[in-house]
Amino acid sequence: MPLIPRSLRRYLIGDSSSALNLLRRSPRLFFLSSINIYPTNICNYDCMMCESAKSIIRVKNRMDFALMQKILRECGALTHKPVLHFAGHGEPLVYEHIRPSMELCRELGLKWTMNTNGDLLGRHAEEIIDNRAYAINLSFHGTAETHDQVVKIPGSYQRVIKGLMKIDELKKARGLKTPIVSVNCVINTPNLEHLERIAAEYTALPIDRLSFQHLIFSEQEMDDPASFVIRGEERLAMLTEFCRKMEQGGHYRIPVTLIPKIGTGDVHGYYTDRCHPTAKSCLNPWLSVRVHYNGDVEVCKQILGNVRDHTLREVINSEKAREFRRMIRDGGAIPACFRCCHRHYY
Repeated sequence: MPLIPRSLRRYLIGDSSSALNLLRRSPRLFFLSSINIYPTNICNYDCMMCESAKSIIRVKNRMDFALMQKILRECGALTHKPVLHFAGHGEPLVYEHIRPSMELCRELGLKWTMNTNGDLLGRHAEEIIDNRAYAINLSFHGTAETHDQVVKIPGSYQRVIKGLMKIDELKKARGLKTPIVSVNCVINTPNLEHLERIAAEYTALPIDRLSFQHLIFSEQEMDDPASFVIRGEERLAMLTEFCRKMEQGGHYRIPVTLIPKIGTGDVHGYYTDRCHPTAKSCLNPWLSVRVHYNGDVEVCKQILGNVRDHTLREVINSEKAREFRRMIRDGGAIPACFRCCHRHYY
């Protein structure tokens, strides 16, 4: 495995360390290391496994810019400024106020990143660079053929590649190390047979990190034949072998990881066994929240309050938030925990 640059290493592990386990001693404590802002539910993709595919969403919603300004300014006023992630159930680059949102982040000195499908990356490349994005997290779904099949948009793969190349050209021209570029590929039925080829193709691109993500699914979806949960002994054996090779590592020029972190011997149980043993501890409710386009503040699918009515600090330190952290601390779990990417599976 190649040496990981300090900036990338810090990004991969975040600000967390074993000392943060002290947070779990009290639901009154919190350390907001990151905030995910969901500015819209509108997406330009129609991904076959996504609940926010453009053919599914009937009511299109956007965060008004006044609310976005309130959120960003409150983050800028915090003693420890969290990392901001523009993400969501929609595509952030579709949001009509994304450029002034980036500009305000730069003005306030906020470290910010973006999760994007990359289809509009080329169009927004210069403003992303100009406004000092710290990282871009791209969602890819396979080779050119399988990616376009999954997202149901012809030519999307090539548009993402062009946008990625433009980002790389701008970074080189300006002598920049950031934004760090990560690619995440969700393992699904259409791309399962091509994972090794995908790894080879992606690691040849001008990116800094590649991750393969196991499907996140509910207990009900485990038995739903219409879901994209990988089934069958042959397919599960294929996936297990791929995970084994990825764990061995060492032959790619960049870090390649699997998320959530489950051992090769646990792949079968992850996809087939409801009672598969999992760690009961989780720090996510102490470290991160999501703010939706309507101002709702959510952690683990629990709405804690709304930033239209309260400050962000008031919401994350409210009695409702403390009660939820208390429940998680004491070993509680909710349906959203079943196959969550923040949970530990070992």
